[in-house]
Amino acid sequence: LAVTQLSTLARSKEISINGSINAALFLGELKEQKGLLVTTATEPLTELVSDATLTPSVRIAALLGLGNRVKEARESASGSPTAANSVDIIPTMEQVISLPAEQLPAIARDWMQSRTLEYASELLLLLGDDSQKLTKVSKGATVIMKDVARSIDLRIRSVVFLSRLVDTDIELPAADIMAVTDELVRKSLREAYGTIQDKKFEEEITGIGMQGGEAEMMGFDSMGTPIEIEKNYLPITASLRASWRLVSLADSMNRLSGQMNDEKETYENNAKRLRTFGVKIYEEPKDASITSAVEAFDPESIVPDVENPEAIDPEIETTPKKFSPFKLR
Repeated sequence: LAVTQLSTLARSKEISINGSINAALFLGELKEQKGLLVTTATEPLTELVSDATLTPSVRIAALLGLGNRVKEARESASGSPTAANSVDIIPTMEQVISLPAEQLPAIARDWMQSRTLEYASELLLLLGDDSQKLTKVSKGATVIMKDVARSIDLRIRSVVFLSRLVDTDIELPAADIMAVTDELVRKSLREAYGTIQDKKFEEEITGIGMQGGEAEMMGFDSMGTPIEIEKNYLPITASLRASWRLVSLADSMNRLSGQMNDEKETYENNAKRLRTFGVKIYEEPKDASITSAVEAFDPESIVPDVENPEAIDPEIETTPKKFSPFKLR
């Protein structure tokens, strides 16, 4: 009865959107007396997730409920009813991973597909010899991975999921995945490095420090002596995101290296090197860490410093060292 009522409330147009969202969330968390999730709620949840007429927030809430079932299956004994029933979620995963752009806002679509990749990775550990049941999900992930219009993070999550299929019976386009991995390394670094250069450029043309002026870049040591503080333009959160991206891609590259035949050792070494830079950025989230990684993996993107611009002959200089909108005609 509770399953039916909550499912009806989640679809109801007569209550507030918050009420529908809460109904979907409660449906996903509904438990039996033994403390296990109610199995009869799985089908209504999959129907809510797949219903294109519902608001995205309700569909997302229902997807969280399916995620709870995957988590419970992971924690249960192998071969238990809970683990066996988790396979019923796969058709819904296949739908979500292939959601068309016009059906959902980009943020909602990205979120649902990111979670689907996460849940599929967890299910992979339960399927064992039945891993081929995730073949359609892997094909959807491959499409996302190759789509340059999709977000960098979602494409990286797709690469990570695909790399975890290495030891299964699912056929992988290893060479294509490696090519996209190389591309995503450069894009990840260019995004972070570009932010640094944009903020430097803004400071140059306005003459105002991004952190409130040069006075804030002076500090004092334990003895009270003034010292210059290293100035960083990239927010720490952006550095940590770049670190996660590089480490995730490095681990994926390492898992896939075994499928690269004669180039296996090369990719293993590249993965190790990439991971080292990713960890370095995490340990020292500074502009210098990002710049070092760019110099190593995308040196063509480095913007050279012009120490003495007055010495440059404008008649000889044909390519500006830094982009300036004032040079546009």
